[in-house]
Amino acid sequence: MLKRYTLSVAFLALLGACGGGDDDEGRASATVTYTVSGTGTTSASVTYTSANGADQQSVVNLPWTHSFTGRRNEFLYVSAQNRNSSGSLQVTLSYAGAFKSAIANGGFTIATQSATCCGE
Repeated sequence: MLKRYTLSVAFLALLGACGGGDDDEGRASATVTYTVSGTGTTSASVTYTSANGADQQSVVNLPWTHSFTGRRNEFLYVSAQNRNSSGSLQVTLSYAGAFKSAIANGGFTIATQSATCCGE
């Protein structure tokens, strides 16, 4: 079995330029940034949605970030797996002023966070 490393996934989305005013459906777009960081590890297995909902999977060196412009009602998702037999990881999701976080402790654990862009 592949040895897994501990990771912390911090999913951080920066406030983005808004594209369509403040109507009842929220913002038209926002800059989204995913950040992965680890405690006791230098890499992580990451799965995430990118621009236009494209799914991506990568083993990344930590810390790692990915930014893109999310559009209204676009599904945002980031998940990271601890690649070590011990340690912890964190996933944080933030965009247009929203901030969500998940933490997983222990070997081979997974932290996941999701949202729909670009809320009110």
